[in-house]
This record gives sequence, structure tokens and C-alpha cells, in this order.
Amino acid sequence: MREPLFFLSGASLVALAMACGLKADRTARRWSPDDSAQRRRQLCLAACAVLASVGLYLVLVPGAGIDSTGTGISLDLGLGMLLLAGIWFIFRREIVNYQLWVAAAVYGIQLPAEPAQVKAAETVGAWIRGVLLLAGLFIILMQFIMR
Repeated sequence: MREPLFFLSGASLVALAMACGLKADRTARRWSPDDSAQRRRQLCLAACAVLASVGLYLVLVPGAGIDSTGTGISLDLGLGMLLLAGIWFIFRREIVNYQLWVAAAVYGIQLPAEPAQVKAAETVGAWIRGVLLLAGLFIILMQFIMR
């Protein structure tokens, strides 16, 4: 009876982390863009990332009956990919800003970027998140099948 409890509590933690991350992002954009508000937003997003990682751990490890001590690198790699995709979802705005900053530094593009460049950076981030999520799920599924 422990597995459904772990699964439900982990899934609710991940959902809560995503909801809090979206709320913090909207609230910070709506209020003043001063430095203290941005620091509070970053701290809130970091707390959401920790909460999401705990939730993913509860969903995937005890909920699925996985013993995480001797499972090998493949299962840990799959869990890491899922965790990275979840954290990337929470910090997607900061990652897009960083992508645009790197593109401006490397290719000499002016900042602020044009809307088409922002959309392209968001699309690249969505594709990478999708690849990480699907690859992580595939690795975990293959580990279960090959047991």
C-alpha cells in the first residue's frame, strides 16, 4: 500500500512545484522589475526546483519499487534526464535569456532580441526538454523491460 501513497504524494509535489513556479513567474513580471523582486523570484524558482526534484524522486524510485542503491547507471541516467527536463521547465525564461545572450555574444546579434529570435530560442528549449523527457522515460522503461 506504500506505492500509491508515494506516487500520489510525489506527483502532487511536482504539480505544486510547477504551479508555484508559474505563479512566481507571473507575479514577478507583473510587479516592479527591481533587483529585490528578481532575487525573490529566483529564490522561489530554486525552491520550486528542489520541490520538483523531491517529487520526481518520490514518484520514480519508491513508487515504482526501484532500489536506487544498486540499479546501475542506466536508471540513474534516466532519472537525471527527467529531473533536468523538470528543472528546465521551471527555469525556461532564464534559459531563453541566457541563450539569447550567448547568441548576441557569439554572432553579434543586438539585444533586446527580435520577437522571432525569442520564439526560436523558446522552440529550441521546448525541443530539448522534450528530448530529455522522452529519453529519460525510454531509459527507465527499458530498464524495467530488461529486468
